[in-house]
Amino acid sequence: MSDLIGHDGWVQSIRQKVRTASADQRSSVIDRVFIGLALIFVIWQLHPSLILSNTTTTGGDTGAHFIVPWLAEHEVFNHFRLTGWSSAWYDGFPLLGFYFPLPSMLVALLNIFVTYNVAFKLITVLGSLIFIPSLYVLGKKFELPRPIPLCLSLVGVGYLFDTSYTIDGGNLASTLAGEYSFSLSLALGILVVSIAAKRGLTRRDMGLGALIFALATLAHILPSFWVGLALLLLIVLKRIYQKSWSDMPYTIGLVFLAGLVTAFWAIPFALRIAYSTSMGWSKVTTYSSSLFPHSLRPWLVMAVLGVIFSLWRKQMLGVLLALLGILSIAAFIFLPNSAVYNARALPFWVLSLYTLSGLFLGNMGILFGAAYRRSRLLWSASRVAVSTDTEAEENIGFEEGLYTVPSSLIGLELEAKEIATVLTPQVPAVPKEPRWFSSSNMNLGPRGQFVVAALVSVVVFLISGLGLFNPVSWLPIHPTQSFVPSWIRWNYTGYEGKAAYPQYREIMAAMQKIGKQYGCGQAMWEYNSQENSYGTPMALMLLPYWTNSCIGSMEGLFFESSATTPFHFVNQSELSANPSDAMSGLPYNGLNVALGVQHLQLLGVRYYMAFSPNIVAQANQDPQLQRIETIPAVEPTAGLKSVLGWTWNIYLVKNSSKVVPLSSWPVVLNGVKPNQASWLKGVMAWYDNPKLWSVLPAQSGPPNWTRVAVGSTNFPSNPVNPVTVSNVDQNNSSISFNVSNVGSPVLVKISYFPNWQVKGGQGPYRVGPNLMVVVPTAKHVVVYYGMTPIDYIGYGLTLISVVIVVTLIVKDNRSKHLLVSAD
Repeated sequence: MSDLIGHDGWVQSIRQKVRTASADQRSSVIDRVFIGLALIFVIWQLHPSLILSNTTTTGGDTGAHFIVPWLAEHEVFNHFRLTGWSSAWYDGFPLLGFYFPLPSMLVALLNIFVTYNVAFKLITVLGSLIFIPSLYVLGKKFELPRPIPLCLSLVGVGYLFDTSYTIDGGNLASTLAGEYSFSLSLALGILVVSIAAKRGLTRRDMGLGALIFALATLAHILPSFWVGLALLLLIVLKRIYQKSWSDMPYTIGLVFLAGLVTAFWAIPFALRIAYSTSMGWSKVTTYSSSLFPHSLRPWLVMAVLGVIFSLWRKQMLGVLLALLGILSIAAFIFLPNSAVYNARALPFWVLSLYTLSGLFLGNMGILFGAAYRRSRLLWSASRVAVSTDTEAEENIGFEEGLYTVPSSLIGLELEAKEIATVLTPQVPAVPKEPRWFSSSNMNLGPRGQFVVAALVSVVVFLISGLGLFNPVSWLPIHPTQSFVPSWIRWNYTGYEGKAAYPQYREIMAAMQKIGKQYGCGQAMWEYNSQENSYGTPMALMLLPYWTNSCIGSMEGLFFESSATTPFHFVNQSELSANPSDAMSGLPYNGLNVALGVQHLQLLGVRYYMAFSPNIVAQANQDPQLQRIETIPAVEPTAGLKSVLGWTWNIYLVKNSSKVVPLSSWPVVLNGVKPNQASWLKGVMAWYDNPKLWSVLPAQSGPPNWTRVAVGSTNFPSNPVNPVTVSNVDQNNSSISFNVSNVGSPVLVKISYFPNWQVKGGQGPYRVGPNLMVVVPTAKHVVVYYGMTPIDYIGYGLTLISVVIVVTLIVKDNRSKHLLVSAD
């Protein structure tokens, strides 16, 4: 034994070394157990029985989102495209062109194995479930000591059940309201930041990060801006904390490659953005109550302390989160009225509060653990000073890791007394006190980690979780009841679980029958914000789903996706007793059924549905409407179970053909641009005056079309000999017809978009309000939604970049395996 003591390579005590691996394993098990328990809690609150039930998801915007993946499956993906056209809403719109394709792709993929209803539900909760482990990965990649990564994931549960805002994204309330794409993007985005935080990035990290970043962008673009900003800050912070710029090229490459992977969607999105609609959202100006509501104040205090700990301990993640939080506040306050609603910055601010609180709680756990170890060590040292008991000295050394032994002893299964015999001469009389946050004191060990995780779970539950349960009278505190559980039940019991479902099914069955009898086409229905009896005021947006795409809905969810949207909301104002008037800056006319019907005729709308008595009275007197069906309706303000004699009155709109000949040549608005401000300035006054409709204003046209100034309504009439149109055949993304003669213009009443192309004619040209004119050069004309050079470039770049990303990931892995084999 004496020979062993003289060997080089002194290390810490045998007990510490022998048990190091098993301690790490126990700590990893504790991490997994608590993360698993957090996920089980979230899943339990989401009611798995409802998630897996075959019901049609409803609730808020989600009740309309439900149809989007179905449309993508049946109208886009089946044509081997990832974006395309749908006639479901707004006289047609570019499906997934101005919204995000990844969730629909995932639903379609999952639908191979489970029913569509279940697949949709699972994807709506996917982001919320990924979110918790993603925060754990974030802490690990920033090299934070245990139990901080686990604390981050546990406070993530609090973030999910936060109710300080309800629709802006990230938390479960927003997910249930329709922002499940945002939740998925945010969870993936956190993983991207985690990868970029790694010290010493490799090409594999760059490829993997680019792939996940691309997926996050294709899920929702707003969290991607947050991720991009985080990556930029990381470059600077790594230079400050790690004294190196070496990771910067990989981080820049990650962002560049991610952009190329999304090119099939991002390039057309950027270059066609002029043909979208900005709703002109009014910014939220209640800054104090929005940023610092009562429910967030405990987290705000802990977040401030988390920043202090991060600065003291030089923890880069805390500084990053603090900077992102400050920038989120700046965005919320200073973003102007625009296409981006300033309240969309709130999720990132609240996320900073929760994650910084997790840093605080984790660091406090380490601090208290260090204090406990220090006090225990001092107590043990005092015993050593007064005791002559050798066994006591042996135990102190083994427990605190203060002995040093030769490396040759490591791994030997020796009895404690044998080890003590060898090590006794090496033990100082009084052990040295470790520093509070020395490396030997940072690791709490499995027991300490378990205690801290349990206490953090209790803190999160007391602040954010008590309100999820029915109040218990004997509790000393009475938290505000959370609305999240009731929202979950409302959404996932589906349309089928609502008291008014029989009336809803009767409406859809009637419209399906009407479509077969009178022909397929668009339907305009009276809006009422209180029409929640069916599950959501947007319930009738599912007309295409229940009628197998025969009956489209003029009201749709993706307001920004169609340039026809402004004209639809003008029509809604004229044809609804309680319209939403959702878009700002429009010249709403108020209730005017006669004018509204003329607008429907101009847009080629085939059916009109009304239920308010005063609306129905006017509609019954209009000679351009033919009532063809009445169906019981729930009165919006009378409660879920009351019908009270109200009825849906369904009218056939006369003289509303989808293709009609023109009697005059259109005129080109000289200098008009495709963007909303320029186009509306040129056509809105014209749209409000049916006396002017004999001449259509156009964005562009052949040289022989007359040019007039933008804003003018005095259009010269240049008559033509109208042709006869026959054999009109329309499907989702094309319409064909025959004409008696060539050379005379024909109006096609489908929303214009640059991807529309024509065979057997010139055009199509964009005309007011947002329709198409074709000049036939053959007697058979086909207008179809096709690919443009912009689309081919986008798909090509995506294909090339995906090959590069996969090569980086696979090749780097293979290189590592070869190096290991060589060793």
